[in-house]
Amino acid sequence: MKSFLILFVFIFLAQTAYGQKFSKTPNFKELNEKIIIPKCLMCHNDEYAARQVYLVTYEDVKSFTVAGKPEASLLLEVVGPGAQPRMPMKAAPLNTEEMAYIRAWITGNTPE
Repeated sequence: MKSFLILFVFIFLAQTAYGQKFSKTPNFKELNEKIIIPKCLMCHNDEYAARQVYLVTYEDVKSFTVAGKPEASLLLEVVGPGAQPRMPMKAAPLNTEEMAYIRAWITGNTPE
């Protein structure tokens, strides 16, 4: 019973935080507008692509994921705590809500 209560509280808190900034249904348009453009494109754009990594289009971003498998996706790995190097490299790390949104987008098979 105690584990159920802890799980319930965790899910409630995650949904509350998640719903404040992002829609409940992850999609690339929102991911791009709220995370990729402001946090990634400063270094991974058409004119200058750090380490030859472009994150300009849906196809670019999707190429760093394994749809349905966030734990196997490079995109989530490089923004996670403890990643070496951690992205975004010259900015604050992604917050819990942003990480959860990326995970949900990948888990949901990277919808456009």
